[in-house]
Amino acid sequence: MVELNFLLLQTGSVVEDLTDAATTADTGFAASENRFMTNWVSTYRKVYGVADLVMSSFSMTMENPATFSGVTSTGYEVISRAGEFSVTLDATVKYDDKTEDFFEKFNSQSEVGTVAAQETKLNHQDALAAASFGISIPKTVLTNVSFNEGDVMMLDLSVKGVGDGSNALVEVSC
Repeated sequence: MVELNFLLLQTGSVVEDLTDAATTADTGFAASENRFMTNWVSTYRKVYGVADLVMSSFSMTMENPATFSGVTSTGYEVISRAGEFSVTLDATVKYDDKTEDFFEKFNSQSEVGTVAAQETKLNHQDALAAASFGISIPKTVLTNVSFNEGDVMMLDLSVKGVGDGSNALVEVSC
């Protein structure tokens, strides 16, 4: 299961009435845009710097909140960004020899400035490419590590993208 939440699109414009709009759907897009995690090479399927993870699912959320003020008949007079742009990724991975030390990694973290943040990448090659789905978060910190007991012992991992201005916070290709 894959879930991507993009909360980047906010507008202060008046909602347009689309009741008289054409009702045809673009079915070609859905059929041609299937993406599979099996295309991701094990070297580039990593969370917090640990590669070759067996993944059950992941979800990513990107947020860039806005504040709207000054209501007019055509929308808002002032739109400003509030808070930080943030990206978080939650993944469920198999608990094995590659992931057994995630609890230690989580507990040994300290301030971001004193710890080298680790890369999280889900891609088929080192660099992202057009027409191939991939995610790259160059610097991440662990925000959660917990057991997920199901048919197989799994770990739930959560990471948050961090930046210092020298790198992209997140890159997504599709």
